[in-house]
Amino acid sequence: MARVVKRTAKGELIIPESNVQNLIIKFLNRARISNNRVNGAQFSASGTNKRGGTTTRRIRCNSLNGKADIEAWTYITDGKAKIGITLYIEVKKSHGGRQSDDQKSFQEMLENSGHFYTVARSLEEVVSFMGEVDRFIKETLPGWSLNTGRAKLT
Repeated sequence: MARVVKRTAKGELIIPESNVQNLIIKFLNRARISNNRVNGAQFSASGTNKRGGTTTRRIRCNSLNGKADIEAWTYITDGKAKIGITLYIEVKKSHGGRQSDDQKSFQEMLENSGHFYTVARSLEEVVSFMGEVDRFIKETLPGWSLNTGRAKLT
């Protein structure tokens, strides 16, 4: 069950971003769709500053600014051949939350390159996004469809 921190002015529950991410990842894992949570790993480095005092810095690694929170790897198929694709999912809390300028430029770069990207505030939005990708594939490449693993999108 999601941990509820706040409510909106209308009394709707606000689900934190980390809980929404966990639901999406559980869904992808159960559907047997490979995925990676991109959480911008950090480590602490200690040292001495210019005045001789001890200081600690957090250093971020393995991530681009604005990179989507979840990458899901699947494929499209015509029943014989397979072509791998990546779905990029930027997760926000259930109500509110906006994309940063870095996230918007990352989204634009991906979409201009023909990749699939969505901003999701719930598991339902991810399921809807996968359905849209499947419809796009079927319209663009007749006879081909998105592999959704064991997930039912309807």
